Amino acid sequence: MPMIDIFHDGIPNDAASWRCNRAVEERIGSIARLKPDWVSSYIYYHYQTQEESPDSFNSTYMIGLLSRLLFSYYELPASVNDPKRIGKLETKLSPGSWHAVMQPHFEPWEGAPEDQCLWSRMELLL
Repeated sequence: MPMIDIFHDGIPNDAASWRCNRAVEERIGSIARLKPDWVSSYIYYHYQTQEESPDSFNSTYMIGLLSRLLFSYYELPASVNDPKRIGKLETKLSPGSWHAVMQPHFEPWEGAPEDQCLWSRMELLL
């Protein structure tokens, strides 16, 4: 299902450069719910971070949005593109306490373990 691109740490040049003949040990998809009034703030912070520090931690990490549902995906081990692309922002305004700033954006999953109350890890089927 098409989703709005909220965040991507890396942008592949082509399929070969994306995979780089590396072995993928784990594929992780998670789902979260945003509070309706916090969607624009979430998008703002993620765009800012994406463009201030591109290719900073895992080239395969991406977040998509459908209504107020978020889907994140990444592969392990993490890889970073080299050379790093140049972002569209030269500012360095992203918050230092990222998790504290992000926490109010989410509607927690009731009854979920504490480590999955915001992002619920999905079962890998294939």
